[in-house]
Amino acid sequence: MNVLLVYPAPPPSAWPKGAFRSRWIPSGLACIATVLRRGGHQVKIHLCEETLELNQYNRAAARAALQAQMREFRPELVGLSLVTSGVPEGAIVAEDAKTLLGPQTLVVAGGPHPTALVSSY
Repeated sequence: MNVLLVYPAPPPSAWPKGAFRSRWIPSGLACIATVLRRGGHQVKIHLCEETLELNQYNRAAARAALQAQMREFRPELVGLSLVTSGVPEGAIVAEDAKTLLGPQTLVVAGGPHPTALVSSY
């Protein structure tokens, strides 16, 4: 199975032009990718912050780059790692995945924000 793991970038109001940008792959995504690869799956990690930086903080160009990766890689599962400020972009990524890849594409959200919401029930 092809799996695309995505770390959405916070909106400009919370993350102006790369302030506090991490240079590392989030450890949670790295661990998930490792387990999936050991299970025989093809995995790619997409860091939206990095794509934004490569596209001079042009959000439309960064979104187009992620869409192009989705079209080329054709993941059957798109996993999102969400911090609270990244939820709005996560929703856009999820919508793009369903639109570009079809409604059968599984989209899964994890990370601090969804975990906090689930644990409150």
